[in-house]
Amino acid sequence: MMARMSFIVRAVAVMFACCIGIAQIGRPHAKKIIGHARFQDSIPVYDYAIVNTYPHDPAAFTQGLIYHNGYLYEGTGLYGASSLRKVELATGAVIKIFHLPQMYFGEGITMYRDTILQLTWREHIGFVYEEHDVFQVVDSFSYPTEGWGLTHNDTFLIMSDGTPTLYFLDPVTYDEVYTIEVTVNGAPLMNINELEFIQGMVYANIWFHDSVAIIDPSNGMTVGWVNLKGILGDSDGATQNVLNGIAFDPHDARLFVTGKLWPELFEIEIEPVDYPPAIIRTIPSSPCSVCVDDFLTLIVDAHDPDVEDTMSYTWSVNGIVDSTFTDSFFVYAARWVTVDTVTVTVTDGDFFRSVSWQVCAVPWYFTTVDWHRFVTFEVLGYPNPCRDRCQVVFQFSQTAACSLQNIDMSVSLYSASGRILQRIGDYRLDPGVRSFPWDFSDLAGGIYFLECCTQQYRDVLKLVVLGE
Repeated sequence: MMARMSFIVRAVAVMFACCIGIAQIGRPHAKKIIGHARFQDSIPVYDYAIVNTYPHDPAAFTQGLIYHNGYLYEGTGLYGASSLRKVELATGAVIKIFHLPQMYFGEGITMYRDTILQLTWREHIGFVYEEHDVFQVVDSFSYPTEGWGLTHNDTFLIMSDGTPTLYFLDPVTYDEVYTIEVTVNGAPLMNINELEFIQGMVYANIWFHDSVAIIDPSNGMTVGWVNLKGILGDSDGATQNVLNGIAFDPHDARLFVTGKLWPELFEIEIEPVDYPPAIIRTIPSSPCSVCVDDFLTLIVDAHDPDVEDTMSYTWSVNGIVDSTFTDSFFVYAARWVTVDTVTVTVTDGDFFRSVSWQVCAVPWYFTTVDWHRFVTFEVLGYPNPCRDRCQVVFQFSQTAACSLQNIDMSVSLYSASGRILQRIGDYRLDPGVRSFPWDFSDLAGGIYFLECCTQQYRDVLKLVVLGE
């Protein structure tokens, strides 16, 4: 993250000082400058366009950046050089500054209501400021980890410590409320640095990367990258001069970025390079277990925001591609008792999405318990064998992957030869266990099959009726 050194943490009194930075003139570019790169499949990658370039103090080791009421507020690091600053955007002039004592290494900052909060690196202490004629320390708080980046949403402070963990803190007590782990395609994202909360997402600098991760704070998934490679020119990527510092102007939707010891600060727009196809819905819903005794049509409804892209579909059963189906639907033909995994991969040439179904193929007359574990519901009879009455139990399982609600079920009675004897009726049931008495007193002794079907599931009860 920076050229850090080990120091013994000591408690000291905070002293004030002020200094003025060198004023420079902002110079908008005549035309946009675009950067290009791609990181990884299945996550959108965004280009940048430079809208304006402003001067930035090249001695500022930027650790935190925010925009408020026309000014930039900047937290800087390094032992003996850490500060909190108020900066004029157009000129880069430092119009107010607070110097941290030499034993503190300043880190990320955020503004919550009427206060500014600033982390320190290894000192396990954060400072709370009020802004008057000078910055005044009015409170402090502690945390057990290192301090790297800091931002907030409407409810919590959000802190990073260089690991894949984001910490959500109570903004009043500063206690940890919960954490999330940040991932990229399922793998942990390391070196999360400076943070900014923008329109519901956490934007994060990644130490030693010329990119900004866009993180969904509800689940920790990285949902996008902003590639800023080349934005500074030849100095980009140097050991000390790493990208760090993101600020957002919510009123005019302006995005600002800079780096450690950078001589410039950039106002940018982000532009999509490409989008992956999106799965709008599947029929049946996926992931899900489905039972079928003959044919089943599987459908995927996909959309690609890139209108110039052409999507293609690859269907496979147990990993073996079926080349006869290359469209958005697939007809599954049931075989002998088996469980197959049917997968469709939708690609636009650059990115892909995949979804799968587990299909249980069972001939209607096959009723041993071996296949019941593959279905979402089963029907049982007690007693069985019976003479004239049987308690029929419908046991529905509800899972997160394939929830069942208001289940419409039809019930029919078959003879041992497969001839339908009676269509008993339709029922609407909720998930769980339901039990009904059935009268079979008008049946001759023998073997019968009670078939119970929903739109996607099927079970058959083999019923033995005893004669007189």
